[in-house]
Order: sequence, then structure tokens, then C-alpha cells
Amino acid sequence: VLESDRSVSVVLMRDSPPPPLLPETSLLSIVRTYLRLMVMGFYCSVVSIPIWERLLAFVLRQPQAEVFDAQSCLRATPHKEGKICVITGANSGLGLESAKKLMSVGFHVVLGCRSLTRGEAAASILNRSGYSGRASFLELDLADLDSVRAFSRQVAKLCESERLSCLMLNAGVCFVPQQQTAQGFELHYGVNMLGHFLLTALLFPHLAPDARVISLTSENYRRGVINFSDLNMFRNYDRYGGYANSKLMNLHFVKELSRRLKVAKSSVSVFAINPGVAPTQISRHFPLLFRLAIKVLGMFLYKSIEQSACTQIFCALSPKVFGTSGEMYYDCRVQKPAPSSSIYSWEEGRKLWERCEKDAGETFAIPALSKLVQGKD
Repeated sequence: VLESDRSVSVVLMRDSPPPPLLPETSLLSIVRTYLRLMVMGFYCSVVSIPIWERLLAFVLRQPQAEVFDAQSCLRATPHKEGKICVITGANSGLGLESAKKLMSVGFHVVLGCRSLTRGEAAASILNRSGYSGRASFLELDLADLDSVRAFSRQVAKLCESERLSCLMLNAGVCFVPQQQTAQGFELHYGVNMLGHFLLTALLFPHLAPDARVISLTSENYRRGVINFSDLNMFRNYDRYGGYANSKLMNLHFVKELSRRLKVAKSSVSVFAINPGVAPTQISRHFPLLFRLAIKVLGMFLYKSIEQSACTQIFCALSPKVFGTSGEMYYDCRVQKPAPSSSIYSWEEGRKLWERCEKDAGETFAIPALSKLVQGKD
């Protein structure tokens, strides 16, 4: 069913590509889009942000608690000269902020970005900023699995003398109109989940024994539903549901990877990060008026980019996260998923893992996985 005309019904095979979209030009469709985005923004604000705490902080100009945690963590972190961290989508927003903080303690940060121009510019600015670490740029298009493989081969060469200490799966798309990846997958699923799944699988042999894998999710996971018979939403596309579904998949990926790592007795840790709502480039597909509203509300309701990035920096560096692999963090604290969420279904996580292996054409091998037994941790 096309979003611009719900009276039109189209029958598609499971893996057939979607028909061309009709432009959403009617007044009704425009109004509907704005209303849905406003509701989504209000929902995210109320659910994932302690509003009164932030209003008080705005009035009193007090930094948030997570900023203190991240700054304390940075001050307590020994110099990491030569340690390597890969960050996807690091030319702006949370990825760029994370790169700055990690470089300040000596990391060699590899920026994996789709845009050659913006990626090179970001690396150049970082290297001229006086940080003790350094930045490198490698082109990475998560919407093309061939690009993911090429990027992984380049990173593998960098890791010949020093294994990866951190892999930060930061990039993502949000509320995009119906589009497909180079291999024909729905864009939210293909970029937010499948591209990062393949990247992690290919780089896993190059991780240090105590490495940390960090995956960004969102409070929108609560709205997500994984329909394995139409994972690409070819039959009934919904940009809002597509994003929510991909964030639920990210959380499932973290839980399932953690379960497999524990069975394999691996010391690699994996964490899901709920950064909250911040005025980043991920909102570029929102309507203009809604983007303007975000900038205005962001002054006192939403987090700053620095505040939002604190939790992923904390999980990348802090010794306090030991023993919590597989957990979701918000404001540098463990946040338990909603009791009603399907995230507690290990079977759904296993099915998603196997589906990603099939779609990516890559087996995600972890040593000693032959000992994996079915059941909850």
C-alpha cells in the first residue's frame, strides 16, 4: 500500500522490488506527515528525556550528570597512544564528537564515512586541532555491502600491528522515503542493521581480546516490530516504522552477540547506546518546519551533541562497564528495555542473526560457538 494513497493495493512477491513511489504532494499527505513527525518528536522527548531535569539545568545552566561521568572517565583514562577505534558516520554529530574525545586520550580514530569530501575535511580538521591522537579517513557506504567489504580490507591492513580496541557503529539513517541499498534491501534495514552486521563480522577477527563494540539504538525501538516475512517492507512501507524496526534490530544484535560471546568465553564486550534526542544531521529528512522546531526546543528540552555523545564515550573507555556486556546504556547508566519489548525473545534475536548472515552472504564466526546452547542467558 503506497503511503501517499492508502486506497491503492499492490500485490508483491516477498523479494520483489517496490513499485515507483508517487510523490506526496497532496495537502492531506503533507499534513499527515507533519502530524506524525510532531507526535514522534513529542514521544521521544517524553519517554527518553527527563524533561524537568533538563529544564532546571537550562535555567540554572548546570551541566548534565552524564557530562561529569564522561569527563571523569576521560581524566582517569591512561593515554591510549596507538590504540585504534573505528567510528562509522564520524564526519558530523555524535560520531565526530566521539572522535574528538577519543583522540584527546591518544586514540588513532578511523573515520568511516560515505562522503569523500566531508570525510576528508573532518579528518583534516581533527588532525589540526591539537589532539594527541590522530584521525584517518576511509570511504564507507553502509548502503553497499561491496563498499563495506572494501572498507574492512583497508582496516585489516591498519590492524596488522595493532588490533582494534573499539568499533563504534554510529552511522544511521532516519525516517527516509522509500529507498533501497545497492543490493536491493530497504534502506533503514540495509544501513542501520545489515551494513553494520557485516562490518562487525568482517572486523571481528581483528578485534583486541578486550575490545568493545558499541551500537547506537534509539528509544524508538519500543515501536519496532520485526516481520520476517516482509523485513524490507516491500508490501507496506512506513518510514517511521522502518526506522523503529531497525533500532529494535540493533538492540537484538547487541543482545545476541553478547550471548554468543559469553558462550565462547570471549572477553570482547558489546553495548547498546540510547543517546537520547539531539540536533544532529540524522534529522535531515524531517520536514523543514519540524527541523526548525527541533532547533528551538533543543535549547532546553533536547540534549546537546556533547551530552548525547557522552554515553558512547563512557562505554568505550570506562572500567565501570565491565560485566555489563549486552546491556543498553542511557546517560552513562544501564537502561533496561521495556518489559513488553520483544527484545527479551532470544528466538527472535537468533532468527534475525541468521537472516542477516543470509542477506549479507557472510557467516559471523565466533570461536567456540559450537558450544552454543539454545535458551535464555
